[in-house]
Amino acid sequence: MIPVDPSTLNGLDWPIIRAHLVHRCATQRGKDQAEQDDFADSAQAAIERYKTIREIWKAEELGDEVPLGGIYDIAANVERASKGEALELFELIEIGNSIGAIHQLRTWVQQRTEECPCLMQLVAPIQIDIVLLSTLRSSFTPNGELSDVMYPELWELRERAEQLKNQVRRTLEKMLADPLLGEVFQDHYITERAGRFVLPVRTQARKSLGIVHDMSQSGETAFVEPSVVIEPQNELKKVHEN
Repeated sequence: MIPVDPSTLNGLDWPIIRAHLVHRCATQRGKDQAEQDDFADSAQAAIERYKTIREIWKAEELGDEVPLGGIYDIAANVERASKGEALELFELIEIGNSIGAIHQLRTWVQQRTEECPCLMQLVAPIQIDIVLLSTLRSSFTPNGELSDVMYPELWELRERAEQLKNQVRRTLEKMLADPLLGEVFQDHYITERAGRFVLPVRTQARKSLGIVHDMSQSGETAFVEPSVVIEPQNELKKVHEN
């Protein structure tokens, strides 16, 4: 890169232009590159860069916008994965979305090789692992959860968890509706404490009903897990841990 006198850049308001350019970059890597002031080192190099930009402008003038959305800054996550670290679901989704977006961009340019020869030179080195891309796309639902179709054992766990949860709620609802237990409850609703379904019980009746998980600030209400639902809730906890 040919060095440029700072006074010349200031006279051209380059710091302001650069700030706007950095603001529009989608990834940290793009921001870092924009801040480096990587000017062309010759008139011919500058012309080649302009030709690339002109191809993008021409496509947009024809209503054919370059697909640049959906690309995240995944460099750090990929580096972690290469070292054997486990990534969070949202990190894997970002990687999958980014690979898909890059694949879409490369395909878009390939379909316009004659109109966009400069862009073709830029995307030519891109190599997409289609198997990896397909696996990542199939592994998650649109809601960002692991796919039951891709992982049938996960579907079985989710089904069992739902069955246990419904079983516990039905048991607790029956207890709340039991007239013989009417004086035991401070109020008639089901809530959660420490990941367990509990009932609001009058303090004086708490010991006879089950395990106390919490107390109200007034001390009048104990949040109790009835003994009858301890076993299914233990199983539910194990299912969630799996």
